Amino acid sequence: MLWDTFTVLDKIKEIYGGAYGKIAQKLLSFTFENLNFEVEPHEIEGLDIRAIRGEEKYALEVKTTEQKEGSFMLGKKDIEWIPEMTRQGYKTGYALLVHLSTEDWIIGSSGGMRKGRNSIAQLRKQSFSTLENEINQAFATVAKDIGSKLLDEKPDSPLQWLNRFRGSMKNG
Repeated sequence: MLWDTFTVLDKIKEIYGGAYGKIAQKLLSFTFENLNFEVEPHEIEGLDIRAIRGEEKYALEVKTTEQKEGSFMLGKKDIEWIPEMTRQGYKTGYALLVHLSTEDWIIGSSGGMRKGRNSIAQLRKQSFSTLENEINQAFATVAKDIGSKLLDEKPDSPLQWLNRFRGSMKNG
């Protein structure tokens, strides 16, 4: 991740605290759309993003952490959607943003992941590497551009602002 992008994300985290994970999720959705995926963001816990581009179909739960190594937590809600999405032909997985200076998204398969603590290193080993590389290249620009606009306006409700921003992108 570029330092400029990290700085924007860090400022968003500082200002919006608990909403940071949902903001990162929306920025990731915008990134998929920027890469010509049809995206269905979810506002409920568990499955966060369904993205389709041609024959590529991904269903992802989005997580953020400040641990570079170690583990991340998954609850029941984070895994119960996997069988249905697999039946529908989606590659299921997790998108993990490690909030440290130059870390990028880790996007990997849900295979072997379970409720409780899961290894970040294992998710890295199960990477959807082509998708992950494509997302990380585009995310830097999307997060910096949209994140900077969010910081300039400093709305009380950043998630509503991002929803309106997404609507204006689709309509404009």
